[in-house]
Amino acid sequence: MEKGSVILLIMAFVSIIIGVGLLTSVSTEAQDVTTFTYAPNESIDITTARNAGTTTINATINFTLTNAPTSWKASGGCPISSVSVRSGNGTALTENTDYELGLTTGVISFIDTVLVNQSTTDANTTTVDYYYCPDGYIDQAWSRTVLNMVPGFYALGLLGIGVGLILLIGKKEGWIQAWS
Repeated sequence: MEKGSVILLIMAFVSIIIGVGLLTSVSTEAQDVTTFTYAPNESIDITTARNAGTTTINATINFTLTNAPTSWKASGGCPISSVSVRSGNGTALTENTDYELGLTTGVISFIDTVLVNQSTTDANTTTVDYYYCPDGYIDQAWSRTVLNMVPGFYALGLLGIGVGLILLIGKKEGWIQAWS
């Protein structure tokens, strides 16, 4: 094998190794700005909403989720989604029956119902699971689609470079006769 062919072979190998290493980073960065983030088991202490000396709830007391939408997200660009609220003992609460939630504000208020008015020791801890938009989230659907295609095209370009260099070496070494 000629010296020039060895150099091309090393270039092909190095470009594929570096490209594969960067492919993971490109894919991760694209996913970070095109998918919602899951917030599991956020605890809300509703002690302050309890009426003094009772287990009943003052429905005018509001609580704000930790990852409540702000700025452009609050104006409807990216509301909270897939919300699940559970009482202190793990019983699922029903929206508009046991609690009210503003998806664009992240504000939750509890309604004076039997499930919310539990007298158990863990009744003051309510757990919320939800998805929210991370900072840097791309809110246009077409932009997310294009960005999600970038890693695939990057991989195809990487494959093209590798195959092209191998074909060039094959021609130079005489392995491929029909290519002119």
